[in-house]
Amino acid sequence: MQLEGTAEYILQILNNIQVSLFTRDQLVTILANMSGLPESRSNIVGTGGLKTMIKQLNIEINQKTEFSGSELGAITRILKKSAIGLSRLCCSPVECEEAVSMGAVERLVQLCECPASRNYSDSVLVAALAALRKMASFITLDVSESFVGSSLVDSFNELSRIHESYV
Repeated sequence: MQLEGTAEYILQILNNIQVSLFTRDQLVTILANMSGLPESRSNIVGTGGLKTMIKQLNIEINQKTEFSGSELGAITRILKKSAIGLSRLCCSPVECEEAVSMGAVERLVQLCECPASRNYSDSVLVAALAALRKMASFITLDVSESFVGSSLVDSFNELSRIHESYV
């Protein structure tokens, strides 16, 4: 995939062509997986992959738009894979600073704080927390200590609590 320029082709599609949520889900998954390989990571970052991942992370579940269950599932997977890809691409202070300047931290915090923004998905919460923690390992982030200071399990437990009503 690296030799054939797959990452560049995927980035072009995501940035220049209107694609369905389901296609977007598959393309973001491929990019997130490729971001885990050092030889692909530098190529993805060099061709605008960081900006594209943040753009995908900014897909919002609009309460005014009705989505089918499968569309909501695709959006949830896009959010999760975008956060995973972002955490893999942010492997130095340079990428982290760039991601901060593009608003990635604000969106990751929103995904952590607002369950509706992540479609009440615990996997998106874990991915967003992991991305924030990875970035915080390289640069100082202006975020609550509950996101990056305590253990991941404690942060998850604190943020995933659903207020239940007992009868």
